[in-house]
Amino acid sequence: MTDNVEDFVEDVVEDVVEDVTEDYFDDCSMLLADLAIAPQQALHQQFESFLHLYSIAPRSFSNMLKTPFRDSRYKGADWLNELFLGHEQRFYDALRMDKPIFMLLCQKIIETGAYSQHQRTKVSIEESLGIFLHTIGMHERHQNSAERFQRSPETISRHVHIVVEALCRMAPDYIRPPDFNKVPDFIQNNAQLIPYFKASIVSC
Repeated sequence: MTDNVEDFVEDVVEDVVEDVTEDYFDDCSMLLADLAIAPQQALHQQFESFLHLYSIAPRSFSNMLKTPFRDSRYKGADWLNELFLGHEQRFYDALRMDKPIFMLLCQKIIETGAYSQHQRTKVSIEESLGIFLHTIGMHERHQNSAERFQRSPETISRHVHIVVEALCRMAPDYIRPPDFNKVPDFIQNNAQLIPYFKASIVSC
């Protein structure tokens, strides 16, 4: 047995990947006993290699049996595509935005450069904006959005922040305060309201 230790170890590891049984661990224990009796100088390297394989084989087999978590075939991109092909009202109810405005906003986000900074992402700009609108517009928890789009909560959080960054860059061009030195027409021309603002208008 000691002359073919390496072959035996390879056979044992192959067997454990196929079927880890109590007999396998009994064989491993018997081999360890044989190796302990054999001359250490001749089998030192084989002994260390076997101990390493003995320690990692069950763990490797366990990793092979991990069950996928986000394993739905109906991904977030599929859901968005279905919304685009469906009724206008359904699209609005799901994302709180009309289709033309959605596509225009996607283009504006790309122009800000916020999305291009994350070129490694595998999420399209449409799905990224969809994640943001579904999470923020519908007051969804990240866990619920993760299930809806079949993405990890970390991915959901990252793309919400990407769109927020893009909107912040767009804010100076689209969000402007009114001219406080001018009286709005709906107040100036309203006989019921103008008396309450006369003092403010004179002070201006």
